[in-house]
This record gives sequence, C-alpha cells and structure tokens, in this order.
Amino acid sequence: MNLYLMDPDGRNVRQLTNGPWRDNFPVFSPDGKAIAFSSDRDGPKDIRGNRTFDNYILQLNADGTAGSLQRLTTDLGQDSHPYFSPDGNWISFSSERAGINDEEPLVQEVVFAPQMYGEIFIQRLSDGKTMRVTHNKWEEGTSFWLPPASEVQ
Repeated sequence: MNLYLMDPDGRNVRQLTNGPWRDNFPVFSPDGKAIAFSSDRDGPKDIRGNRTFDNYILQLNADGTAGSLQRLTTDLGQDSHPYFSPDGNWISFSSERAGINDEEPLVQEVVFAPQMYGEIFIQRLSDGKTMRVTHNKWEEGTSFWLPPASEVQ
C-alpha cells in the first residue's frame, strides 16, 4: 500500500513512501522527476472510519529516492487517478466533488463501495487553479492526456 521504485531490470528496489495509508494510482511526470499519486493519508474519515483520497506529487531526488511531497487536492470527496499533461504543467483527475449524477447513492451506504469517479477536473500545477472539464450523467473514470495532433507520429 506504499510506493516503490525499481530499475528497469527489477533490481535496486527502494521504498518511496512508508505508512499505514494507501498510496496508489502512481504516474510519472513526463520528465521522470516526479510521481503523482492518490492517497488516503490525510483524507477526512467517513462514518465507518475510512478516509477519502486526495492527489499528491512526490518529487524524486537524482538518486531515485523520495524528495519533497506536495498535497494537490483537499476536497471532502474522492479525488483520484491523477495523470500529467504532456508538458507536465497540469494534472487531470477524476473527482466526486461535483456530485454523482446517475448512480444509486443509497447503495453506497448498504454495500460500502466508494467510487473515486464522477467528473474530470484539471489542475494547473504552477498555481493550483482547478477547472472542471466534463459535466454529464456518467461517472468518468481515469483520465489521460494526448500530445497535440501535430506531435503524434
């Protein structure tokens, strides 16, 4: 439930995070110098004691060890599945901060199955500006970015 890094040949495994929380959905920045991921380490607890997820960026030191950690989101709902833009300046992610439009919400209380889905948001890393980019009745899942068409080979 923590993050690890290893060399391409499977050697030199090193632990990047260490705690009782759940760190998951990691993705490397385009330059390979950081990892964005979701974690329940700081999320508020629900009525059952489960914590919600937020997104983080872990900077990597030149030797591949963990550097500084930055929390990106602090919304009361689930924020998860981060993905870097091709230029590394933005993160896209799925969030339930806008509510869920077409799900049986009462089922969540009967069978605990929290979803980290809802709508897609983007966040500019330089200043934290966050914008909603989808608004429909479906739960959006994981997001991703494509390079501009002129760069696609």
